[in-house]
Amino acid sequence: MEQHKHVLALNWTFGLNRSLVGGVHSLAEGSARKVLFYASSHTGVLLDWTSGKQQLLQGHCNEISATAVTSNKRWIVTADKGENPVLIIWDTMPHMIHQNLANLVPGTATGPPLLNALPIKTMFDIHDGAGVVSCEFSSDSKYLVTLGNEVEQTIMIWSWTTESEEPLRKLVIHGEPQKSVKINPEDPFEIVTTGTTTVNFITWDLEAGIEQHVPLLSSKDFLHNPAKFTYSMFIPNRGQAITATADGDVVVWANHSLNNLSSDLGKGKMACVKFMKLHQSAINYLTMIGSTYIVTGGEDGTIKIFDMQLRLILWFEKMKAGAIMSVSFCSTFTKPTESKDSIVSDLNIPEMIVCTRQSKIMYMRKHGFRSEKPDANKAVVSRQASASGEESNEGPEIEVLLETQFESVHALAAHPKMKRFAVGGHSGLLQVWDYANKSVVNSRIFEVPPPPEDPNNSHATKNKTKAVVERYRIESIAYSACGDILGIGFSDGTLRILDAATLAEIDGQRSVSGDILTPYYILAKPTADKTETGNSVNKVTFSPCGNYLAASDSQHAVSLFKKEWKTGPKKAIEGVGKAVEKLASGDTYTVWTQIGKCKAHYKEVISLHFIPPTQLEPTKTRLLSTSSDRHTAEYDVAASSITRGIKLVSLKRIEQTARPLAATWHPALRLNPQSQSPMSLAVAETNDSVSEKLDATSVNNFTPTDTYVLTCNSDFKIRLHNANTQLCRKTALGPTFGGNLRALCVVPDASVEASDAAAAPIDTEEPIHGSNTLSAQPVAQTFNYVAYSTFEKVVGLTKLPFDGNPHKFMGLIAHPCRVSNIVPTCDGLYLLTSGMHDAAVHMWSINPAALEAQIALGGKDLEPFLDMLDETGAGESSPFYKEMEDYFYYAQLRSQGEDAATTRLIQDTVNISEIPAIMQAMGFYPSENDIENMINEVKYSAVAEGDIVEDITFPDLIKLYINHRPVFDYSEADLLDALRYAVKNQPGLSPEEKASLPELTPDSIIGKEGLYSLLQQYGETMTREDLLVSFRALLLNDAVYNATLPEKFSGRQFVEEIMGLQPATVGAVQKSDIAPARK
Repeated sequence: MEQHKHVLALNWTFGLNRSLVGGVHSLAEGSARKVLFYASSHTGVLLDWTSGKQQLLQGHCNEISATAVTSNKRWIVTADKGENPVLIIWDTMPHMIHQNLANLVPGTATGPPLLNALPIKTMFDIHDGAGVVSCEFSSDSKYLVTLGNEVEQTIMIWSWTTESEEPLRKLVIHGEPQKSVKINPEDPFEIVTTGTTTVNFITWDLEAGIEQHVPLLSSKDFLHNPAKFTYSMFIPNRGQAITATADGDVVVWANHSLNNLSSDLGKGKMACVKFMKLHQSAINYLTMIGSTYIVTGGEDGTIKIFDMQLRLILWFEKMKAGAIMSVSFCSTFTKPTESKDSIVSDLNIPEMIVCTRQSKIMYMRKHGFRSEKPDANKAVVSRQASASGEESNEGPEIEVLLETQFESVHALAAHPKMKRFAVGGHSGLLQVWDYANKSVVNSRIFEVPPPPEDPNNSHATKNKTKAVVERYRIESIAYSACGDILGIGFSDGTLRILDAATLAEIDGQRSVSGDILTPYYILAKPTADKTETGNSVNKVTFSPCGNYLAASDSQHAVSLFKKEWKTGPKKAIEGVGKAVEKLASGDTYTVWTQIGKCKAHYKEVISLHFIPPTQLEPTKTRLLSTSSDRHTAEYDVAASSITRGIKLVSLKRIEQTARPLAATWHPALRLNPQSQSPMSLAVAETNDSVSEKLDATSVNNFTPTDTYVLTCNSDFKIRLHNANTQLCRKTALGPTFGGNLRALCVVPDASVEASDAAAAPIDTEEPIHGSNTLSAQPVAQTFNYVAYSTFEKVVGLTKLPFDGNPHKFMGLIAHPCRVSNIVPTCDGLYLLTSGMHDAAVHMWSINPAALEAQIALGGKDLEPFLDMLDETGAGESSPFYKEMEDYFYYAQLRSQGEDAATTRLIQDTVNISEIPAIMQAMGFYPSENDIENMINEVKYSAVAEGDIVEDITFPDLIKLYINHRPVFDYSEADLLDALRYAVKNQPGLSPEEKASLPELTPDSIIGKEGLYSLLQQYGETMTREDLLVSFRALLLNDAVYNATLPEKFSGRQFVEEIMGLQPATVGAVQKSDIAPARK
């Protein structure tokens, strides 16, 4: 496989900006250059649909909100709106600027590449940083018009071929915000914009300026109030324009009024002269076939073609693809379309590209054209003949070029053995993609069955209208270890277990007698409690052995299923066709038995995973759930049964104040020195009660008895926990760019065989590892990298082990919205990411060599950490470094006795018992739990080598300090937020006052008894005597307080006077961060 220079490089995008009106453009001209352009998320896409290749036009940080193509189909513009908006103009045929290449045919053996677009102009922070909602090229390609997204909306005209960074003309639009812009193809100085209830005509001139005109429209003249406007365009050669509406009408504008048809109102001044009903539903899009036909696309999925007098010629219907959002033609209309090339006989209508709101791009071509795809559909064509319509099935053939998710994506899973992935979301569409061939292998839409009709209600039958189809919303997906089963969780609290090949249900909810009642299992039911967060099934996972399935729901409960084999007749599930067939008596079949449900958490379950078996327990199946309530629960799977339910083994707290945000299993630690894994962490231990050195001779025969879990928390820390005891064994600083982490996943190393297989065609009907049958046998794999995502936009890769080195992390903007899932492919070559609201799945090529080069450039040993030691970044020459070094050596003196008269022994290590004192001296005040974690981390860091560490070096101390200290200083707002609970715990409050959490200002009053009550009940609790001693020591030398905490005090008084904390300042700029006042 060809290596790229980036750690993560976008290889393919499975998505479409479905709500972009007119956002799909055909760049084809006749039979040559079968290329189309569309936007997917924040990326422009050029797709050669004959060869199945994409060129990805990157450069945007926000979702692309506007696109346009010149009339000769050479230049493209992409623009976005949001933070740091960008407009980019692309040349899709850059070879045309060279005379010796201009006559060559792109895509041929001697010609330039067919997909070779280059950016030729970029405008940053366009429209004063607000971005663009719509744009359009003039017909002569000289001018570009952009419609801004400002509060006071502006329209700008650009001479984009010049070097000027300023627009030719700019106008503030008065009235409501406009949503689309179109230029008169006959006159580039005349523009129409469309809003929800208004239309504006704008004229401009190179000399006279720019002017807005509001057209005349009087509802009393027509006895009709137009519905919401949707789209507008000019009609060439007639001096007219039309505007489509949401109720299927078009408003015809002309430059004269009904009161005086012979009087010209003047350029840009229009009046309504006609209303016409063209559709029975909303008209979403308008376009022209040259200057011959007017084309409309409707919400009902119908495309209609009219002549220039708006007389219906023909229409295409029953395409079953959803509302029409875009129609583009495979012609530049520089010459008439010949009848032999028309998609409809005896009419000059070129081939067209149609896009729908259900994220389908369809290619409509002439009937009888030889297709390589045998499943091409046909559109039903109807013609208008006099007063009656003539319907024909001999319509154009329809080939679906692209079909993706058309609502938010919530679920994504990669096949464990084949080059496939499954994706689903709130559209109810489940798709299985072959990511090698970029094709959909299988798909299914989960529709809610309509309620049964009442045969006795004749009135309802007579007035029956077309029912709105509702769909089950997919929330989670998981493959079994073999890849032959799919578990699907839905937002209504149900779970379906499907055959991965056919997407048909395998089993369902059964009665006591064993009859299948429904093709799904009910895990969570809606509650009347408004504080509940719904009843969706958020996570599904299978055990490595394939015999268990676990699921968690939004009500914080965990459900467990067991695969069992039974003999006897198997009854079919009603209403799912061939999903489950009856088996003859005596046949053996599998059922999934719902063992039970356990609610061990009171907040969201962020991770649910079966721990892979260890060498000592190769058959034991363990299930762990981690929650944002700061606890991890372990369940005894083997001891759980229908009668006993799920057995909860332990529930242990893993965080004090921070909240876990994501968790995943950590690869097994290999402790045999003769076969060391490069990712082995120096944090393994035989068990948590090791108190003496291990016998070095036993290391070669050492077998790991513990497994580990990786977590990331809201304090930007990544922790390694012992899966048996849940004790923290390593804390490392995580990435701080892009916000808190939301997901972690271990990426398998790409083997040489997998790399070669990725570069060559594969038979995707067979597993990657060569077997014709799916097997759950584990394949020897190594794991050196972990992928991560933040809550918004950022996806990245890092290398194991975690040690806080910032150069081990890289991140990029993968989606312009929330990243809902990240999943590595089974071969380790790609990382799949899904955006929630952009409904796109991106496939990223992974290049570990680029990350290794980045790590090497960052320096060795202590170098990467010195820049993070203090805000000056001066490293070893900084005063902070010198001060910490002084404390390090002073700790050695203190450990040998401060009053000792003997010769002092100065070494390069200090005893680990001195770690807390050094940290506190440097301004970091760890809790008792933090101190225990730090000491244990150092103490057991060399257990793999058979040692217990009792001393720490100065470089390791610096790393420990950087990894454990808070990333950000506590602010006054943080302290006031904590003091709110002291007010809530004040004695004498009513139950209503205790139930509420008050808002505090720096001047709010707090009582001493409330503070004492808080510190005695929560966190690392203190006794009243401890509190009295602590405050006496704190205020001993204070003349105002005289070693006594007052009965009442304000928030600012407590922070600045009692605690002695002052706002940190840098120069003359005061920050909100609080720094300790050193005494």
